[in-house]
Amino acid sequence: MVKEISTLIIGGTYFGIGYASAHPDCMILEETQILGNDFHRSLRAADMQNAGEREAGTELGKLMIKHHVWTEDKFDVLKAAPVIHEYCDQKGLRIVLDAKLLAVERTDKGYHVTCITNSGIHEIC
Repeated sequence: MVKEISTLIIGGTYFGIGYASAHPDCMILEETQILGNDFHRSLRAADMQNAGEREAGTELGKLMIKHHVWTEDKFDVLKAAPVIHEYCDQKGLRIVLDAKLLAVERTDKGYHVTCITNSGIHEIC
């Protein structure tokens, strides 16, 4: 079965998740099982002075506070990974994890993308 969408985001980064949150006809393909992996790979608490105060009113910020991701001026990236998954689930974002890109072909209507996951080969237009 071929899925048709307006925008395909390659990589479940925080930027891509933010874009998909504002554009409902998107799909995210992530090569790993962890969203925001580009940020979380550092495996250390990041300095985020006043980040909790700036982001406290956002949906994601509220989840981060609820799960104690922010403590004083630190951002615990290990706690953030499951929170970003919860956020995406609450927003109903279309995300495919463990997706390896096989081919991208330009067509007269846009692009035809082929990827493989644990459940087989998928086509997206």
